[in-house]
Amino acid sequence: MELDGSHVRTGILTPTETEELTPLRQIRRCKRQTDWREVRVGFARPVEQKEKRTFVARMGQYPEVVQQLHSAAVDQGLSTYTLVYGLADGGNGLREALESEFSHFQFILDRPHLKQHLFATAEAMELTGKIRLIWLKHTLNLIDKGHVKKVISRLKCWQGKGQQRVLNLAKYLERFRDALHYDKYRSLGLPIGSGEIESAHRYIPQKRLKLPGATWHPDTINPMLALRVIRANNWWNDFWHQLSLDKNQLISSC
Repeated sequence: MELDGSHVRTGILTPTETEELTPLRQIRRCKRQTDWREVRVGFARPVEQKEKRTFVARMGQYPEVVQQLHSAAVDQGLSTYTLVYGLADGGNGLREALESEFSHFQFILDRPHLKQHLFATAEAMELTGKIRLIWLKHTLNLIDKGHVKKVISRLKCWQGKGQQRVLNLAKYLERFRDALHYDKYRSLGLPIGSGEIESAHRYIPQKRLKLPGATWHPDTINPMLALRVIRANNWWNDFWHQLSLDKNQLISSC
């Protein structure tokens, strides 16, 4: 399974302090308080079947989204004996929410996300040119092969510039030490980057919620996401058919 987030613009209209009316409808003028809120999208699928996916999407906290992701995994055949691999970034609380929901779970830290931290650290260390490229390549190669402890040890011994940033990276690697053996994950046929879920963001929430100039009331986002997920999972016809049956049963009972 994979899980990632992106932001959509939300807005709430509130009356202005003046009594000025709009020229056409003659109603009190309002101002829109805008904000950007995170929408989280995930999917579950068998490792060897890339096209067989069940999507979820929600604006909410990690535990809420992960509960939906658990239901998606059940839809894909999850049992009490299934080994679940979860690919995501290092968002606070994300890994913990996944591990609490799935009993047999292996977290995989998104490799491009890790590379961003490495590049930022190299900049803080003021490494330049060829030295910078060598350091990045060598460090990433050690991590790929599972030698994370060696990288952490070297970072803690760093005496040059950017020591605080280097120590932060060491703590970050320590936190995800068991989620960074990328060569092993490749050999198992597992993804190590979140390109698949990032692509899903473009055609599930963003295609509808990020129209040019669009601003959404927060209360309307999750209902719209539910419809987008129904379509992405090819449940569209079944959903409306079931809705029609429920409506007919309600009428007949009255």
